[in-house]
Amino acid sequence: MKWLLVAAMAAGLVSSAFAADAPAAKPVVKAPAPAGFNWTSCYVGVQGGGSWGKSEHVARAGDAVGPTLTGTFNLTGGVAGGAFGCDFQIEKTVLGFENDASWTNTHGSAQDLPPFNRTALSSTRERWIDMFRGRIGYAIDQFLIYGTAGVAFAGTEVTVSSPEGQVTDSKTRTGPRGRSRRRMGGVDR
Repeated sequence: MKWLLVAAMAAGLVSSAFAADAPAAKPVVKAPAPAGFNWTSCYVGVQGGGSWGKSEHVARAGDAVGPTLTGTFNLTGGVAGGAFGCDFQIEKTVLGFENDASWTNTHGSAQDLPPFNRTALSSTRERWIDMFRGRIGYAIDQFLIYGTAGVAFAGTEVTVSSPEGQVTDSKTRTGPRGRSRRRMGGVDR
């Protein structure tokens, strides 16, 4: 039994001697904890798709709006364009802007209704649209709850054709543009 105790003590001394000569172990380095999701960025993109809506031609006398000439009719067409925007995160608040401009061939037409000239065909065509929006939101990690408000511009053309001739009028129309959305990881929902 003494023999076993002496052998164990000798093995302990030998292993301690080797350990003293061994290189020091490298310290374990922990990876830094990931920082929260940050919404500060700029982006550029392309867009395309379909467009639809409604139009109505009405009689006017100066600033007074009169009866409908055509009733409501449908507009359809395609849209292609691009977008650019930036977001800036300050703590939990996200401020941003976005502008998108598109070419469109949205169009439609309808015959004038009685008592107006039934041989007249009234048409509406939208040539381009441009929307600029500001954004304010609240960030909860990869979720962003935000609202936008802005202005939209559209290049429109109205044509009235009849056996007596054709009249065309082009205008740039403006109007408000806004929405409330939720964004998850950069994707609108």
